[in-house]
Amino acid sequence: SDMHESILTKTKVLYDLALPSGNSVSISNLIRLYHITGKNNYIDMAEKMMKGSISSALDNPFGFGWLLSSTYLYIKKPTEITIFTKDNKSDMIDEMNKMYVPNGIFSIVHEDSISEKLDNYNLFKNKSLIKEKPASDFAIICKEFTCSPPLTSVEKIRDVLSSNSSKERIK
Repeated sequence: SDMHESILTKTKVLYDLALPSGNSVSISNLIRLYHITGKNNYIDMAEKMMKGSISSALDNPFGFGWLLSSTYLYIKKPTEITIFTKDNKSDMIDEMNKMYVPNGIFSIVHEDSISEKLDNYNLFKNKSLIKEKPASDFAIICKEFTCSPPLTSVEKIRDVLSSNSSKERIK
């Protein structure tokens, strides 16, 4: 109220309680923006924010779940899944929405919008150069600068994603 004394400073909650802290969500979003756009200012800001709060997270990891998850995304790099479709009512999109890919960046590209403009974004670099495009909807899965060939079925997508996750567990 107006009758209450003024607050000198606002406290910043770094803990991820029932809701993740704004700091942790911002770090995750900045890392994802970096991988989509390739702009270094996003990753620089995320690194700065992580350095400021990671020591507290190491002392009490149970209070910083989202921050540690964001740090994992930073270290392990996301799995990029791009679906190329002709319409909005794709069975492949419906099935992908049901899958759990914790560090995935999903994008949907409509065939009408495929152009050189996509190459301006780091996430889509060289994906518009696919020479043999299937007649139906297809997906491309990329991890650490290695991309799959065009995948035309959900089963093939599951196989590639499960092989990626099993490789990560082995490392």
